[in-house]
Amino acid sequence: MFSKKSWIAVIGVLNFVFFFAGEVISQPQLLFDPESVVASDGLQQVDPFIMETAYVRPDIDLDKYTSILIMPTITSFRDVPKRYNPKNDLAITSFPVSEVNKERLNRFFGESFHEFASQLKPYEVTGTVGRNVLLVQGLLVDIVSGIPPTRTGSNTTFIKQPWEVTLMVELRDSMSNRLLARSAEKQLIDGVYDVTELPGITKWATEEWSAVLLQRLRSLVDIGGGRWSQCELQENNCSLN
Repeated sequence: MFSKKSWIAVIGVLNFVFFFAGEVISQPQLLFDPESVVASDGLQQVDPFIMETAYVRPDIDLDKYTSILIMPTITSFRDVPKRYNPKNDLAITSFPVSEVNKERLNRFFGESFHEFASQLKPYEVTGTVGRNVLLVQGLLVDIVSGIPPTRTGSNTTFIKQPWEVTLMVELRDSMSNRLLARSAEKQLIDGVYDVTELPGITKWATEEWSAVLLQRLRSLVDIGGGRWSQCELQENNCSLN
């Protein structure tokens, strides 16, 4: 038989267990990589089993956002040696990007990313900031070109691996500019192409990268508990209501 004191102790333990269980259920935690820590920008790496490329704030909550403001894209290029002799430097595979190719890459990526990011349903695309507005920005960083510079006497007609980039997409609060989430990964355009194909290959590449970033956006919103996670995948059934 239990004494009165024993019953009081048991009831106290049960109350503690139920209270703790209620706290766990009501405050679900994201699963982060156990070896990761919160970085200086406030983001922590998500467990790769959930999403390999994701970094989010531990307290992320995207539920209040109903619109997105697509920011201008950013491109940055790796600093590589500018001296190159096509006859002697056969081992060099990374080259400075010409101004023509920089402009082409900037333009193609800016156009394609805006087109693909606009497909992030059920969010409305807006042109102004607001308490319910997410800033969405696509970035190409650490860009490396396999396209050698044009030189007198050079007979280069085929290019291998014309582009290698790090793809990034970021989500920020539009009122505070607070960084909420990021996805980052390397992408390589591999193969052998005729030099005359490069404009078309570059345009195709930026479309492929933008499609990948749209997938990452959808995953980040889902991880952050945003409207996409509450929306049926059939586009006609996506609603902000």
